Amino acid sequence: MIVVSDDLTGASLMASMCRGGRYIVYPLENVDESHLRESFISVDLGTRALEAAEVEEKLDIFERLLGDSPWTYRMDSSGRDNLTAYLRRLVKKSRIMITSTIPELGRFTLNGVSVSEDGNIDLRERVFHQACRFLRERVKIVDSRTWEDIDRISQLCRELSCIPVDPGPLISRYLGKSGTELPISADVERVCLVIGTYRPKTVKQIIALRSSISDGFLRIGGHSVKVDITFEPLERMKSKIDRDFVDRLANYDLIVISGGLTAETVLEKSGYHHILSRPADVIMTGAGTVVGGRLDGKEVILKGGMVGGEGIYVDLIMGAVCGSHAVRRLSDP
Repeated sequence: MIVVSDDLTGASLMASMCRGGRYIVYPLENVDESHLRESFISVDLGTRALEAAEVEEKLDIFERLLGDSPWTYRMDSSGRDNLTAYLRRLVKKSRIMITSTIPELGRFTLNGVSVSEDGNIDLRERVFHQACRFLRERVKIVDSRTWEDIDRISQLCRELSCIPVDPGPLISRYLGKSGTELPISADVERVCLVIGTYRPKTVKQIIALRSSISDGFLRIGGHSVKVDITFEPLERMKSKIDRDFVDRLANYDLIVISGGLTAETVLEKSGYHHILSRPADVIMTGAGTVVGGRLDGKEVILKGGMVGGEGIYVDLIMGAVCGSHAVRRLSDP
């Protein structure tokens, strides 16, 4: 099955969640018919910042490529995507089940509302506001709180031939992928963080990271990792993301990028073709190796701007250096 996301961080985390192999993350522009025959691909349609007409145009391009191949949509957990546009396409293929639960992050779905410390999102309003009758009849929002609930919903999707739509956990269980974690392909001594989101939560995460750094180094057990940070709103950063910027990134062992639009901007400027994913060490993040362009062979970790607790950047670097067994705050709210 093809899993579609509206930005690159979503596509990357979806590939990393579906364990059992190294799955490929493609931008829409690099997808061709031969890729659609692969057992699993994750596609970034790049629609997060687009107007409704532009979203429909991208969906038209995708569906022309798609043919009869099955697909589903990984929705944004913070409600920043054009969910209805995707559902209107999907619902023509089958009925849909939606939930928005991420147990490790304390997010659950109750009475059609996605509840979390970052704020509640009324899924009923998002899905059914001004929706056509056809959508109302064929889309069901299902409450859930635990992994057991998610497993139950995934089984119902199979039994009733419904398409699962959620921020990732339900789709990963529906696909039934499992396997062992793959180690990062290089020793990590130099890390660069490129962070284009500038929300209060992100600021707290950066403050926590900087408080853990001494003289430019983050010390993890017996390891000392050089950490450099580029942190400012993407609107200001965009003009600086040029060939020289990308070439500087190529000097690092690991590149951590936060924000879907930031990740798309950096990797598009690098001329990449796709990302060969690996299981991530921290929930709801994506990890993998860049293929093609000026960052070819570089390890990247991609994180949504609203993902994680205050210690998440320390955890991401710790996981890359020492493995997921060393990560201390997977469920930090």
